[in-house]
Amino acid sequence: MSECGRHYVDFIAEKMKILFICSECPYPAENGIRIPAWNFIKSLHKSHDVYLVVFSRVSDEQKQFCRCEAEKYCSKVEFIPRRGNDRKSKLFRFLTSATPHFVDEPLDASFARRFADVVKEFDPDVVHFDTLQTGEYGKLVHGIKATVISPNDSLSLALEDELRWNIHKSFMRRIYTGMLLKKVRCYEKELFGRFNRCHVVSQVDGNYLTSLNPDIRVSVIANGVDTDYFTPHERKPEPKTALFVGSLKRGNGIYMQIFIENVWKKVMGRHPDAKLYLAGKDITPKIAKLSEQVGGIFHLGFVEDLREVYAKSLVVVNPVLKSCGILNKVLEAMAMGCGVVGMRVGFSGIPECINQQHAVMTGSFADMVNAFDELFSDQKLADTIGRAGRTLVENHYAWKSRSRRIEALYSDAIIDFQRRSI
Repeated sequence: MSECGRHYVDFIAEKMKILFICSECPYPAENGIRIPAWNFIKSLHKSHDVYLVVFSRVSDEQKQFCRCEAEKYCSKVEFIPRRGNDRKSKLFRFLTSATPHFVDEPLDASFARRFADVVKEFDPDVVHFDTLQTGEYGKLVHGIKATVISPNDSLSLALEDELRWNIHKSFMRRIYTGMLLKKVRCYEKELFGRFNRCHVVSQVDGNYLTSLNPDIRVSVIANGVDTDYFTPHERKPEPKTALFVGSLKRGNGIYMQIFIENVWKKVMGRHPDAKLYLAGKDITPKIAKLSEQVGGIFHLGFVEDLREVYAKSLVVVNPVLKSCGILNKVLEAMAMGCGVVGMRVGFSGIPECINQQHAVMTGSFADMVNAFDELFSDQKLADTIGRAGRTLVENHYAWKSRSRRIEALYSDAIIDFQRRSI
């Protein structure tokens, strides 16, 4: 074993002090930002000391709800409100600054002061900045403490995908997306290189970021799923039922609109008794109107226990047209034994997934229509794919298998910091 290898093994056996900065409450873990943050915290607390700072404006009710659960895993939990910016300020920043408009420029002075106090009081071994939005505050500790940033996926790659798939019909929206892409690409290239480690959830994102800047020290740790919580034991799928899980605003709303127009409308022509359940809040007026026009679509709103809707659905829809990141709801669906159908690009973050074995990955909307036709006509085939998907998740994507890699992320950051300090 190399000297570096011995240092690695010895170091992660010790108790690390980790200051974890979140841009929103990590609990309840109900979206793509919160899920990895919350599971990292739960994994780390077993052997290490975690101090959680939530840098966001949240209600007292949200604070209390998050604090009650987070204090089970963190030595201290603190909430610091973030300075708000109105639309006019954001527009002015977008038009006049080379920095993306969602970045605090200048830094929030009140947070910077309290952050400095927390660093002095807690004296962390490493500071974790969760999401791109908190990354600018890393400059307060670079060269003083080891740092990790966790954007999860690359925003510039996501914006590239939006333009590649032409999901924005508005000319002005496409112009805006192109302008934002240029800013974000330059910003990610420079920002992520400052950190001792940059955590992303897929190798696709890792490869993309290192192509932007080879000096970005990427660590890939894919998201997982709680395979003890999401199990197919109570599964009783209704015939010809499909399910989408997720918020129905912004990007998801656009993807779902495209899916209904190009796929579901034609599926209903072949299977008038089919049902599409939408489990998520914030349905857009366009989707509500399309649902009435096309038929067979039922908006369930926010569902607290998703296992119930997974269990009654034959297949789960993955309408996302992007190669970055990893889709948590796809992993959950596979864990529940559901067959998953979507465009091939939406499975880029799950390299072990084999088409027609673990999921149905299509190359066109016409192929997706045919896939639904086949699965709705042959429930045994859907069940077979669902069981294989469950096995894939158990073997490769269980959160309980991630603890060693999560610890290594921070120990590697500290080792890199120490080398650079010599």
